[in-house]
Amino acid sequence: MQNYYRTFHDPIIRCLIRFSGRLDAAALERAVDLSLSAAPPIACGFTPRTHGWVYGGFSAKDILSVEKSGTPKREEQILLSRLNFEKGPQLKLFLIREGEGDALCAVMSHLVADGAGFKQYLYLLADLYSRCAENPDYRTAPKPGSRSLSQLLRGYSLREKAAVFSSHSDYARLAQPMPMLLKGDRNRPFLVRLVLEEEPFSRIRSYGKARGATVNDLLLTAYARALHRWTGCADIRFPCFVDMRKYLKYPQKCGICNMTSRYGCRAVFSQDEPFEATLQKISASMSRHKGSPGCLKAPVLLGFLFRIFPRAVLARLSPVLFRAAPVSFTNIGVFEKGRLVFGDRKPEDVFLSSAAKYTPNFQVAVSTWNGRCSLCSSFHGTPEDQKRIRSFLGEMERELVSAAAPRDE
Repeated sequence: MQNYYRTFHDPIIRCLIRFSGRLDAAALERAVDLSLSAAPPIACGFTPRTHGWVYGGFSAKDILSVEKSGTPKREEQILLSRLNFEKGPQLKLFLIREGEGDALCAVMSHLVADGAGFKQYLYLLADLYSRCAENPDYRTAPKPGSRSLSQLLRGYSLREKAAVFSSHSDYARLAQPMPMLLKGDRNRPFLVRLVLEEEPFSRIRSYGKARGATVNDLLLTAYARALHRWTGCADIRFPCFVDMRKYLKYPQKCGICNMTSRYGCRAVFSQDEPFEATLQKISASMSRHKGSPGCLKAPVLLGFLFRIFPRAVLARLSPVLFRAAPVSFTNIGVFEKGRLVFGDRKPEDVFLSSAAKYTPNFQVAVSTWNGRCSLCSSFHGTPEDQKRIRSFLGEMERELVSAAAPRDE
């Protein structure tokens, strides 16, 4: 599916981790080499001839680069760099020396993993680095877990499987176009990031908790309201991506892979609707989705079809079977502080961004680190597009901060 989505974007996920001190480049190189055992596709190319992996024999020397100086502009260039999916490797790491500290930029092919799988890899890399830094002779390579879609229904009863296959899918209705007012420029990628700092984000969380809403519900509400203001559409629909690992009976056996599906999010706006009214609609919609196994249906069917039909046939049928929604939202979730410690180096800043879209497609990706929430959008567009997207993220921030602001009694 990620290979099919290359029509709409370069399927790449990106992460930046900033440290206050230096990392040991030699220990990091050994850790990268060991990590390839847990995620073998990293060292492969993805061939269009067989629609499968071909081992490329890559090592850390092909994946890790060290730059002796860097700037925020250089970091953005690296994060937006492309990968050669056909030849590989499917991962690039850049260790950038900046003053007294380091920044680690990671760029991974979405064909290897989704956002949760990428986090899983980064946690593994941090652990392996810590072991290699402490013991230069450490050579214990981790074992790969399962990448198969078949594990989704492993351990499910017949009744539970029947519930998955009989569930309703609303994917087609999410593919409606929206007037996004973005011109696009395929030769000019950029990344826009807005950070909700710890104090206002804490108020926002408290506001949601008092109303029985999750942080994700709040972010979806702000996204829907910003889209409503931006496009003028009263009926806003878009997919919210979901990590299917929560449905696994045996999550400990799941490897670094793609386990993403989506919920359908919809809000029909009335005139001058307050934030809380939209929040109630979004929260109720998300609660219905979470109580249903419907998000498993399409991935399970996809796995079933791949066992029956040749991959080349399915590749031609993909545009008919699957319709990508032009507007989408993904919440990568919270980075666990204790799992991103590299030896004695603790991160000062972490954020993750998703694929750089081509017009008319648009996405906002959210990640949270140390109580700070990053709203990111990667896009190929004009300087005016960049201003519009920055303004859009600012509108999301204003919606959240305004809703959570203290009210006079």
